[in-house]
Amino acid sequence: MRADQNATDLNAIYDENYTPIFVGADQLKVEVLPTAKIMSHPLEDGSTRSDHIVYNPVELQIEVSLTGANYKDVYSEIFQFYSTGTTIVVSTKTDNYENQLIDELPHEESPDVFDGITLTIKTKEVRFAATGTTVLPVNPADEDTNDQSTTQGVVPTPAEDADQSSTLFKWFGK
Repeated sequence: MRADQNATDLNAIYDENYTPIFVGADQLKVEVLPTAKIMSHPLEDGSTRSDHIVYNPVELQIEVSLTGANYKDVYSEIFQFYSTGTTIVVSTKTDNYENQLIDELPHEESPDVFDGITLTIKTKEVRFAATGTTVLPVNPADEDTNDQSTTQGVVPTPAEDADQSSTLFKWFGK
C-alpha cells in the first residue's frame, strides 16, 4: 500500500488516482475491521492442528456527516461510486486501504437534523485475480460430422459405386 504524506494527521478518501472525493463530507470516525480465519483440522488422536491462516478482505465503516447547502450533491457523488462499483482508497492514520468497494450506505433521516444526514459508508476490499485467456482457432476436425446440412459435394450412390468397380470402368474410366 502506498504511503501518503498528506494523510498523516487526518483521514481522507480518494478515487483510484488518489484524487480527493466526497470533499463536503465531514468524517466523524473510521472503523477498520481486519479479520482472518485460522485453518484447523482434526488429527487421528482427536486433537486439532492449526497450520495456516487465511486473511479476509479488510472491511471499513466510515461515519460521515453531510450538512450544509451541498449535502445532497455529496450524497449523490457517494451514491454514484456505490452504484457503479468504482473502487476507492481510504487513507487513515495507520494505513491506506486500496481497492475498497462501497457495499452499504445505511443512514437515518430525522427532523433533528433538517439540513443534512449522518451516513455510514461500509466498504469491503476487493482482490482481483490475474487470469490469462487464450483464444484458440476453430478446428474443423471438432465440428459435428453428423450435420446433414453441410455441403459435401457429389456423393456417389451405392449403385454408382458398384458401376465404378466394373471391369469396363477400370479399362475406359467412364
